Amino acid sequence: MDYGRRLDSIISKKFLPLVLWCVLIFIGSSIPGASVSKNPLVDFILHKGVHIIEYFFLFVFSYRVFGKKALLSFTFVFFYSLLDEFHQRFVPGRNGRIEDTFVDLTGAFFGFIFVWKLLHILPNRLRNWLLA
Repeated sequence: MDYGRRLDSIISKKFLPLVLWCVLIFIGSSIPGASVSKNPLVDFILHKGVHIIEYFFLFVFSYRVFGKKALLSFTFVFFYSLLDEFHQRFVPGRNGRIEDTFVDLTGAFFGFIFVWKLLHILPNRLRNWLLA
């Protein structure tokens, strides 16, 4: 058995979704002055909703990578969120706010609830992938 190939396979299957998701968040945070609506309320709700969705999935992917350790996954999400807000301070038209970290952690909390209480309703293939 070729252990090198097996290790490469494990790394790419487990870590790749998490790494790609982190890159996607970073790219999204690099867009200067992103606005989706002229209505400030709609813009606010959509931006916060995107934060929650991004960090929901970040928690789920990190939960898988860190061997189903929720506290470690939550800690990772927290520090990634802080790093993301720090990064936004250097993007024109953006500003890093600690309040957004709390919104991000809300998404992580929903991710935790999902893997804790709702995982059993997923189709077997998806559930097995997540728990692998």
